[in-house]
Amino acid sequence: MKLKCDESPSKFAFKFKLHHYTKVQLNLGILARRRRQYDAADSHFERAQAIEPGFCEPTYWKALTALNQGRMQAGMDGLRAGAYTRLLLGPT
Repeated sequence: MKLKCDESPSKFAFKFKLHHYTKVQLNLGILARRRRQYDAADSHFERAQAIEPGFCEPTYWKALTALNQGRMQAGMDGLRAGAYTRLLLGPT
């Protein structure tokens, strides 16, 4: 995350904190997924998306979780959506 010329340090700090909270939720979801607690994992991924909607990693992990549960169509749709978000918004 880069500080843009027109951003104040406090605005940058706020954005950094939001990104940190997003990553915490993402990592909690990944850990829940590893324990096969798929509902908990989905909840964490949804929280991460709610905090930072343009962040495509939660979409990817939600898709993998759906695939792990045998929900193939939802998983494939999620992977496509994550790839599209990444192409549209660029690297995060």
